Amino acid sequence: MSCLWSHFEGVLHNMGSWERLRRSLVTTTTATLSLVLILALQLSTVQGKDRMFFLGAVDVDWDYAPKGGHTTNVAHNADFYLKGGMDRVGSIYTKTVYKLYTNELFEEEMPMKSWQGIVGAIMHVEVGDKVTIYFHNMASKPYSVHPHGVLYDKMNEGAVYKGKDNGYGAAVPPGGIFEYEWKITKAAGPAQGDNPCIPWPFHSHGENPDKDINTGLIGVIIVCKPGVLNDKGERKDVQQEFVVLMKVFDENRSWHTKENLDWCGDKEKCKELLEKGDLDFLASNYMHALNGYVFAHGAPFSMCGNDAVVWHVLGFGGELDLHSFTVDGEMLTIGTERVISAEVLPGTFVTATMTATTPGKKLAFCAVSSHLEEGMSAFIDVHDCGVQAAPLKAGKTRKYYLMIDEVIWDYAPTGMDLYSGKALVEEHSTQAKYFTAGSKRIGGMYKKYMYFQYEDEHFTKRIYRYGSDKHLGILGPVIRAEGGDKIEVLLYNNGTKPFSFFPYGLWPAEKNVDKGGLHNVATEPKSKHAYIFTVPPTAPEAGQHSPPCSTSMYQSAVDPVRDLHTGLVGPLLLCQPHTLDKEGNQKDVEERILYLSVMDENLSWLIDDNIKQFTIPHEVDRYDWDFWEANRMHSINGLSYGNMYGLDFCKGTTVSWHLFALGDESDVQGVHFHGLNFELSGKLRDTLSLFPGTTASIKTKINHGGTWVIQSTNTDHFEAGLFCLYGVDDCDYSSHRMKRATGHSSNSTGATGDAQTPKATGERRNLRTKATPRGHGNGVSNTTRRGRPRNAHIHKTREDQQPLKPPATEGGNRNNAKPTATEPPRPVEAPHSPQANDTGFFLTPLGKVKPETYKAEVAEKKEGGEGGGWTMSSVYKKAVYRQYADSSFLTPVKRTKADKHLGILGPIIRAQEGETLEVTFKNKASKPYSMYAHLLSADKDNEGALYNDNSGTQKDGKVEPGKSYVYKWKVTVPEKQASPCFSSLYYSSAKYPADIYSGLIGPLIICKKGVLNEEGLRGDVNKEFALLFAVFDENQSKYIHENVVTHAPELAHFTGLLEDAIFKSHNKWYTINGYAHHHLEGLEMEKEDTVAWHVLSFGSSHDVHSVHFHGQPILLEQAGGPHVMDTVGVLPE
Repeated sequence: MSCLWSHFEGVLHNMGSWERLRRSLVTTTTATLSLVLILALQLSTVQGKDRMFFLGAVDVDWDYAPKGGHTTNVAHNADFYLKGGMDRVGSIYTKTVYKLYTNELFEEEMPMKSWQGIVGAIMHVEVGDKVTIYFHNMASKPYSVHPHGVLYDKMNEGAVYKGKDNGYGAAVPPGGIFEYEWKITKAAGPAQGDNPCIPWPFHSHGENPDKDINTGLIGVIIVCKPGVLNDKGERKDVQQEFVVLMKVFDENRSWHTKENLDWCGDKEKCKELLEKGDLDFLASNYMHALNGYVFAHGAPFSMCGNDAVVWHVLGFGGELDLHSFTVDGEMLTIGTERVISAEVLPGTFVTATMTATTPGKKLAFCAVSSHLEEGMSAFIDVHDCGVQAAPLKAGKTRKYYLMIDEVIWDYAPTGMDLYSGKALVEEHSTQAKYFTAGSKRIGGMYKKYMYFQYEDEHFTKRIYRYGSDKHLGILGPVIRAEGGDKIEVLLYNNGTKPFSFFPYGLWPAEKNVDKGGLHNVATEPKSKHAYIFTVPPTAPEAGQHSPPCSTSMYQSAVDPVRDLHTGLVGPLLLCQPHTLDKEGNQKDVEERILYLSVMDENLSWLIDDNIKQFTIPHEVDRYDWDFWEANRMHSINGLSYGNMYGLDFCKGTTVSWHLFALGDESDVQGVHFHGLNFELSGKLRDTLSLFPGTTASIKTKINHGGTWVIQSTNTDHFEAGLFCLYGVDDCDYSSHRMKRATGHSSNSTGATGDAQTPKATGERRNLRTKATPRGHGNGVSNTTRRGRPRNAHIHKTREDQQPLKPPATEGGNRNNAKPTATEPPRPVEAPHSPQANDTGFFLTPLGKVKPETYKAEVAEKKEGGEGGGWTMSSVYKKAVYRQYADSSFLTPVKRTKADKHLGILGPIIRAQEGETLEVTFKNKASKPYSMYAHLLSADKDNEGALYNDNSGTQKDGKVEPGKSYVYKWKVTVPEKQASPCFSSLYYSSAKYPADIYSGLIGPLIICKKGVLNEEGLRGDVNKEFALLFAVFDENQSKYIHENVVTHAPELAHFTGLLEDAIFKSHNKWYTINGYAHHHLEGLEMEKEDTVAWHVLSFGSSHDVHSVHFHGQPILLEQAGGPHVMDTVGVLPE
């Protein structure tokens, strides 16, 4: 098992995963899956065919842009990547690719589809087949063929394991030949919830798989159900099937990197730039490719109107390879859900279906805005072949009048961090980095452009926002429509640059007749333009699941990146028939829109204006990293640190939440709703994830009173202000609805009112401290909200949980480190006196005979590796949850063999439907802690999170050392729960996220009624493992000062040590359950065991993990049936 790809080498290598937030995975340790998992996977075998493929690895000169010039209307950066020169490679690189041949002589290549590009080998097989790959390495380096998903033995794995006897097939030398034999078992075939055919990638996995893949060695084996293929090995059930490989090829990490310097005009100059790590040169060698082509230079995907189309979308790569596959003007179906984009991570695949609609030239692209601008796109040609689709029932015409106008936007109008209750400009705080204004910093107010709504085409009467509509913030008006409706947007551009109105998921009224690209006509300054679209069918087809209103979005896309960060973005809701009332609003629900984003003001068209207006321009260094970072505003609807109005509800209210994200890789978002659970993909959730270009629609019922937080699960985003607060009161629901002013325009359809933000003309505030807390709609609360008390119990012990001596890491002698004088001295705190620190909690599920007691203790723990220079060793003092025999907390419960794999994690807490958990938590540590549990129903007295929620008491959120607190949580399960059990996390949130980085985190498993036996264990599986993939950032631990003094005392006197970049980087540990460098033990099972995997993640932008189970297909249980895969992804919970 391994984590793909950027964290793989020497860091994470045990197993890995990703779901939208975290998923429960079930697999067996053999190629056959037990009946307990899914009835379709029977133990009987299927007799198939013997199929032989002749596969070669060949060195080629690959041109990423063979057509030359600019091919799309989104090619602003094309010359940077494609234009060669004295110090640039250009568009042609030597690569190594797979190719199929007709026989063992390897003289005649098999014909390829025109669109395949660099995916030179695509093989179709069926369940039951035996596959022989006759591989001839005709390239200049050793390579192999390592498949995902299919059954193989170790000799046929095609993978090098360092320090092991790997066999000839693990790295076939140049000129060598090897026969790989694979079996296509039922476990490798489509599961109940899958398409009739699913793709498994294969790639070279030699000495350095990252380099092998960047060199170009990627292919696909498509596994189909029996009877799907014809005698030629082609599908019979669809008109078109395409494979899409989305990858940022890093030509700086190819086996041919040095020889590719020959393409430079001045080879020595390029060599010098490469060796010194010149950022521009390195960046020019990142090729954002779709099937190996950039800026739509590949042959188009060709189809007829009304064709049934299947897209197999695969991702490979590192942290840049987070993708959202989108087809302009089309909707995709994945499983049972209709979406506008399909998200893929490295090593994962998605199969989406589509019915081609309006003929014309369209663009398939990655909706990660930076990837689109950097070339990840391809053309689609939809031809009129005379096949007419069923006529779409005509709906209403909904007219909107939008003006683009300039505003002064304030990201935090109260001047406060409403989570902590502190001023945003408090010295040395994270908040001050973004909000302190001065001669060299802009602060929190910026010139921006926004979409504003007007009553008619004269643009004289602006529609202002009132009541709950204020929560929309910087967003344009909500545009709602039902399937079959026509949307007419008359746009008046009152700005100084060309802008547009570009919606996702709508059919344009006319074909794209320009030279190609997005259906995106610019509106010139001081001009008007009418944009007309049709809403595609929104009623779910048989077997599909679709919310009453699906979320989409619109933006200006003349320059998709700069227009977006300038502020031109808004929500679009595509609703099922009869969902909207006469005014164009959703019936019987409150509606809230959340746009999670990092608004990068450095990329705004108005950055120069903002520097000129809010700073002393000649003192500003535009290339200073601190200046750049200060202008990246982490916000929800353009509002940071809880400064959103209009999120106030009455208890019992049903709320329809619509979330979306746009932006670059940093805008991979996760959101956590405190106090709210919802059903998503057949599972109970309180978190969800969003890739740029993706959306989510959920419905919740507000049950718990008080003030609650909605926060980013990404700790980087959270600490930079990406959260908001919502309030819940006991009130008369009907009068609450009456108070809600919508500001809607009634035009022909009653389209929703546009958000309006007048220009700010007053003086800029450098220090804002007189602000009131967030309340009902206006930032002021006149009611007292009840919060939950918090308390924690911690115990100090000394413990070494490193089972093996870790390998040494690179680094100099720390005695050679020199003090720096770039900052004022920051003394390192002295450690607390060594005394026992225990956190215990007493768990009593109702109906259980024996109560269970757990304890959290502070322990010194090795996390793998040793170093010198500005580094620590692998030993750190941590706080961990541990179990005790009873509420006296005198007798620790020893971990069994089944628990050995948990490492730093607390004990697995299991509960099932209908139970109430009562947890006694005792803090014997030297610092305050608590217990917060996802998915369990809790009121404010039992939340376990400390923040400014206007509670009367907050004991539950901050249990002082030596104190105890009893938490009570209720267990609920969705009616149509997709799997027997699902999982999440519990952790301390007295100081989030520092408590978790200190070590206090554990797994929580919730099951359907009757799944757990008398001992509280599952009876439906043989083994159950919980794995936390996390980068433990010891710099954020509460014990960093003590760890420096204890384990590196010679560094403690250095000024600025804790801010030193090298020191900080060496204190980040890429771990599974707290162990790095392969040191996790306890993942042991018997052949034929049925195993449940609970794969979780916590942390920052570095904690998006793809986890690959070598040789083991797994079932991901979701609504509509399980899906088979061998690589899954996890985002922070």
